[in-house]
Amino acid sequence: MPAPTLVVCDSGNTTYAASTLVASQNDIFGSAGDIKGACGFSGGPDTLTFSSATLSWIPRVTSNTSSTATIWTAEPSTAGADTFFMNRTLADTTGVGATWYVFSGSGGGGATASNSNVGRPAASITTTTPHSVIVALDVDTNNGNTAATWLTNAGTFASYLDDTAGAMDVHNGYHIDVATIGTYTIGNSAPNSQIYDFVAFEVTSIPNTTPTAWIGV
Repeated sequence: MPAPTLVVCDSGNTTYAASTLVASQNDIFGSAGDIKGACGFSGGPDTLTFSSATLSWIPRVTSNTSSTATIWTAEPSTAGADTFFMNRTLADTTGVGATWYVFSGSGGGGATASNSNVGRPAASITTTTPHSVIVALDVDTNNGNTAATWLTNAGTFASYLDDTAGAMDVHNGYHIDVATIGTYTIGNSAPNSQIYDFVAFEVTSIPNTTPTAWIGV
């Protein structure tokens, strides 16, 4: 099975505004059977929701103790463009934003994990297929302004957001090819003094394929 291939990586920014409609993105799905993931984050205990005119979004995993980290997914039945929106209930300036992923060659959603605590963010996840992808999102309100070092026992980690400039630090990316079904501790080896909310989501494989990712923020 081949490893996932990064096709697109777009740049973006975090919004620090007292607004409820905080993000929209127009993107193109590759084909029917893809899975789209959106990672939303906020600097306070918030409720973040995703929606679009043509797709049904499913909340997969959320942690919102001191901040908010959430992953939602949608699965298109046809190829085409779709604009999604993220809304929040906490109207303040603690910061809020999202990244989005589209995976082809996926069997759909699998296992999830979450944790919130003080210290080094980590969680245990048990994969359900070989050669799956694990998307991870870490939000730190201790605001150490320090880039994350990710654990690699689940394989190589591709980091696509390491935002340390605002009222929260946000670290997001994915393990590109978790070859063997098993239980893995995923998270950061540093920094270890975070006040964090952490979530992870497995994108499963289908026989003889590994998901291919289109990624943007």
